[in-house]
Amino acid sequence: MPTTWAALDAELITLLGSAIVHDSDTRATWINMALRHFANTHTARTSTQTFNGDGSTRDFSLPADYISMYSVYSEDGEMFFEPIPDIPGAAWDQSTEPTSVRPYSYQEWPEGTLHLLHAPAEQSSELALIVRYFATWPEFADSDGPIQPLWCNDALLALAVANSYVSSLSDMSFLNEFRTRVDSGNPMQNPIMDAYDKMIERYTWLLSSHPIQIREPHFRPGGRGR
Repeated sequence: MPTTWAALDAELITLLGSAIVHDSDTRATWINMALRHFANTHTARTSTQTFNGDGSTRDFSLPADYISMYSVYSEDGEMFFEPIPDIPGAAWDQSTEPTSVRPYSYQEWPEGTLHLLHAPAEQSSELALIVRYFATWPEFADSDGPIQPLWCNDALLALAVANSYVSSLSDMSFLNEFRTRVDSGNPMQNPIMDAYDKMIERYTWLLSSHPIQIREPHFRPGGRGR
């Protein structure tokens, strides 16, 4: 279930308290940083992009929100393209002829580009190349509503609060504003760093009941069928 920016922002304000100086745009930045980290390391959004072949093009630009590939499916050939393993020294049939052993395959090379070993034939809008991929979540912007699942909100808030401490940590590092504790074996004390660590621990703990998303390319031997 999605939530709204206003609802999440209100909870973030409560958690921040009065010590951190912030405005709406800054709070949105902290949330968006948390969303990107959550998508890249735990659970991403699944999205779809379609391309039309022209019989010669083998390189297609992947969307800006792309993280990693799930599947490449040709409606014209009714088959999944096989991912080329990115392993040094791996043997592979590099023929671009449709009669070769594995002509219908793909790899992301260079970064952000879907490279097909065999150029798909010219296709109509009804017969497209369907790319399914793992994507980043849409960012918050003023009153726009996000679509991330409700179960991750508390974790995102914890990470957003941790993000709010980063600028203060940077300032204190440059200004050497650490507290000296004469009676301690550790002469350095930084309460903001301690608070940051606690919020990171809280983020990890809140996500511990949800397994990390499995992101393996989908392919069926033979390439046929959905």
